[in-house]
Amino acid sequence: MNELVEILLGVHQIDGVNANSFLVIGDDGTLTLIDAGMSKDGKKILNYLHANLSKKPSDVKTIILTHCHIDHVRAAYEVKKATGAKLVIHEMDADYLSGKQKMPSPKGAIGLMFKVMGPFFTFARVEPDQRLNEN
Repeated sequence: MNELVEILLGVHQIDGVNANSFLVIGDDGTLTLIDAGMSKDGKKILNYLHANLSKKPSDVKTIILTHCHIDHVRAAYEVKKATGAKLVIHEMDADYLSGKQKMPSPKGAIGLMFKVMGPFFTFARVEPDQRLNEN
């Protein structure tokens, strides 16, 4: 599979470590990033802007995080810092992203694995600019 591809007109998929990120080009040329991915994905996203779209980081106006799992948010701080974009996440995940609440650990064997591997599942905390709710 290609690492970088336009899947629909104006929608670019950037393959991540475990989850993909998407760049959506608005009618006015501004960009919305959906999910920031892991640490290396942030660099890949920023490189893609310049190399494939001839865009600057400041063209990204909004970063939407679908949920607060490490493979979707680990590069959020880096990408927000580089772009100055507004960071948006659902209100139920916002306190995990900002570090005001600790992410709950899964139960059982997977929970034990998370405890052992915990240091590898950290990310730079960042305060969202907007908290979404269903309304």
